[in-house]
Amino acid sequence: MIKLFATDLDGTLLKDHRYIEKENQEAIQALYQNGTEIAFATGRSDRDIVCLFNQLDINGHRVSQNGAYVINKAEEIIFKRQFSKDLSQVVYQQLKKYPAYYFVTTKDDILFEQDIPILNDLQVLFNHRLIHTEQLEGKLKHQLDITKFMLLGEIEQLLVIQSELNARFKGKLESVLSAPKCMDIMPTGVNKQIGLDQLIQTMSIKPEEIAVIGDSQNDIEMLQMTPHSYVMSSADHDVKQAGKYIVNHVYEAIDHLKANGLL
Repeated sequence: MIKLFATDLDGTLLKDHRYIEKENQEAIQALYQNGTEIAFATGRSDRDIVCLFNQLDINGHRVSQNGAYVINKAEEIIFKRQFSKDLSQVVYQQLKKYPAYYFVTTKDDILFEQDIPILNDLQVLFNHRLIHTEQLEGKLKHQLDITKFMLLGEIEQLLVIQSELNARFKGKLESVLSAPKCMDIMPTGVNKQIGLDQLIQTMSIKPEEIAVIGDSQNDIEMLQMTPHSYVMSSADHDVKQAGKYIVNHVYEAIDHLKANGLL
């Protein structure tokens, strides 16, 4: 039996990065009401997950920043991993060399320093403000606990940057395309699978007792951790290869689990 259902947000549960379709909303709420544990696993901030749980009127587990923060439904921090002050400064200095929009994220905030002409378009994708911050590099050293860097650009450009970063910072960071034009950079040892594994260990739940669904590169590890894995039909080929079943909607995955007597 499935004891925990974990879903990605953007491109999976969230349509157009903004809202949950009625059928998916009702399916998640019914799971919760029937006693199945719910987890949202996302590259977004913890605050974004809280907002969505409030909209659904449910209490679930939160795997945010691609697994850098794991907070259970009792508000206990199960796991967190941040960049060291020294490494965050060096990475930031490197990112400033690239012709891409770059952001710094903490547990709940997204900060930027450069001028971004498309800022208003970006604001609609997030549940809270992108914060313009002067002298951001200095604050990395003294004030901010950084969980993730985020770059926006064309896919070809991001792949080149990713290759360079992986070569320069080998063994020190993880980089992944979390959306077609978005790359996330985390400390080494951070991904959604690691975050979920930390969570289920505290709940005495086995990997085969969870079901997961996602659509992007940052979902691959968690899709591989359980035989009950679902991939959105819109996903790239390599993401589809990581999961077992292909679906068009989250509620279809839930229906499939029910039809097979797993819920």
